[in-house]
Amino acid sequence: MKYLLIISLILSNVLVNAQSNKMCMGTLNDEIVRGGIEINENLYCFIINTGAYIDTSASYPEIFEYESYIIMTDNDLNVLDSISLNLFEDYYISARTIKKINDTIIVVGRTVKNDYSDEQVFYAAYNVNLDLINCELFGSDTIFEWYSDIAVNHLNEVILYCRNGITNEDGGHVFIKTNVEGSPYEIIYDDYYEYENGVYKIMYNQYHGGYFVITSSSFIKYDLSFHRDTLIYPQYVNRFFNSGYEKQVNNSNFIIGGVKLNFNSIQDPYDVGLYILNPEFQILDSAQIFSTDTLDIFGGLDFNSLDAVFYGGTHNAHYPTVSPFQDEDRWLILQKKNFEDQNIEWNYMYGGDGCYRMTNLFATSDGGSVLMSSYYDWRSTDIPNRDIIIIKVDQGGTIVLKDELSENKKQISVYPNPGANNISIHIFEDILHLELLNSEGKVMISKKLHKGLNIINTEDLPGGIYFYRLKNVNDKMIYRGKWIKK
Repeated sequence: MKYLLIISLILSNVLVNAQSNKMCMGTLNDEIVRGGIEINENLYCFIINTGAYIDTSASYPEIFEYESYIIMTDNDLNVLDSISLNLFEDYYISARTIKKINDTIIVVGRTVKNDYSDEQVFYAAYNVNLDLINCELFGSDTIFEWYSDIAVNHLNEVILYCRNGITNEDGGHVFIKTNVEGSPYEIIYDDYYEYENGVYKIMYNQYHGGYFVITSSSFIKYDLSFHRDTLIYPQYVNRFFNSGYEKQVNNSNFIIGGVKLNFNSIQDPYDVGLYILNPEFQILDSAQIFSTDTLDIFGGLDFNSLDAVFYGGTHNAHYPTVSPFQDEDRWLILQKKNFEDQNIEWNYMYGGDGCYRMTNLFATSDGGSVLMSSYYDWRSTDIPNRDIIIIKVDQGGTIVLKDELSENKKQISVYPNPGANNISIHIFEDILHLELLNSEGKVMISKKLHKGLNIINTEDLPGGIYFYRLKNVNDKMIYRGKWIKK
C-alpha cells in the first residue's frame, strides 16, 4: 500500500521528524522520478516513469516497460496537472531529461518498440502551460540509438547525444541536432568508440567553440560540425569517476560531479564529490562529502550562484552495481557549499528507513533545493517496486513542511491522456465525485465514482481540452488535472 512517508532529518546530531512529499501514479509495479525543473518561483515540473521493472539478459540490459508523465506542482509540491508522454503507438517511452529553454519545456528520453526490435530517441516540446508544441522520434529503425544526454549551445540549438549499439562491445557516437521545437533535425554518426564503464554525457563549451562527450574518466572534444578533435584526460584522472552531472559556471569554467576515490580506505573507497575546472581542464576548486565506512554514489548538482552550490547522492550504496532493490537502508546526502568564501554551509542526511537512491536535484529561486529519489521498502516486500520521493528543503537544509491535500491525491490514476472514447479513473477512496469541465468551465460530465476502476464514456464529447476535479463526500476537492480528447 502506498503511504505518506515520514523521514528523519539529521541536523548536527539532532534528530528532527518531518514529512516528505511522495507522488505516485497509480497501481503499476514500479515508479521512478527522473528529473525536475523550476518553471518559475511558483511552479515545478517533474518527469515520472511508471510500469513494470524488467531485468533481462545482457544482450539487452535494462528494459523498462514504462509509461511516462509530466507532473506539474506548485512550490509546495501540491499536484496541479499531469499529462501523458505516451504519444507513439507500439513504443514504450522512458523519459530521461526535462529542460526549460526560454518559454519551452522539452522532454527527451528513450523509446523502445514493444517487440524490442528498435530503439530511438523520444523528443517532445511543450509551452509552460503544458500544451504540446511538437513531438518526434529521432533515429533509424536499423540502428539502436541509446539516448544519454542533452546540450544546448549559444544559438539555442539542441544537441542530443546517444550511444550507438546493443551491447557495450558495439559502439559509436550519435549526435542529433535540432531546434527547440524539435523540427527539422539532423543526425550525425561517428563510428569512433572505446568502451568505458560508466556514463556517457555531452557538454557544450562556448570557450572551446565545441562539444565534449564526457566518459567516466575523459573528455572527447568535437567541433561545432561534430568532427572529432582531441581526447583529454583531466588532472584528476584515476582518482575520480565522472557521473555526467555538469553545469557551466560561466562561458569557460564548469563544475563536474562524480565519485571521488579514496585509496587510503578499503572500507570507504567512494565519496560524493565535485571539481571546478577551467578551460584547460585544470582543477580550480573541489568539494567532497566525507562519510565513514560506506560506499556513496553521486546523485545530482545544481546552483543559481556559486555562493550556494547544492550537490549530493546516495549514502551506503554498493557501487558500481547499485541495485535499486537492495535489502539495506540507504540515505540521501546533501551538501551546500559556498565557493565564494570556501565555507561548507551544511551536510545533511535524509531517510535511512529503506532503500533510497537519489535520481536528481535542482536549486530553487527561494534559496533551497528539491531532491528526487526512488524508495524501496525492502522490509515490507520482495517485489521489485520503487516509490517516488520528492523532498523540498529550504536554504538551511530543513525539510519544508507542506499543506498536503488528502493522501488519496497520491492514489489516483487517470488514463489514457490524451484519450478518445473513454477515460479510466482508478481510485482508492470508497466514493468520490467527478466533474469534467470544458475549456469554458461548463460541466460536461458529473458522476459518482466508486473504489477501484471507473470507466467514463466520453464518446459524445467533442475533441479538445477538458479539466477534471474529484471531490470527497464532504465536497472537498482532493485532486484535479487536465485531460485531452483526441
